[in-house]
Amino acid sequence: MGKEFNVLIKGFQENDPELFFGPIEETDSFIILDERSRWPEVMVACGIFKSKGDARRNGWNKDIPLGFTEIPKIGKLRHKIFILKVEV
Repeated sequence: MGKEFNVLIKGFQENDPELFFGPIEETDSFIILDERSRWPEVMVACGIFKSKGDARRNGWNKDIPLGFTEIPKIGKLRHKIFILKVEV
């Protein structure tokens, strides 16, 4: 069974995580990335690929869109990624 990853791209407001991911529980964890991050950085931070090059070769050489993004099934293990990226 896959894992769920919550990713915040820097630039978010203090109450944004609760609004988009809430209610937040003690067991919830967040990966916080730089505002210049792209999908390869997300995939490596989540442990889905070992390197950004591997992620790029597998079709993830893309920008992250603004707003809330949910990717429900990634890979054989069906990982889920939830990303919040707001304009800086």
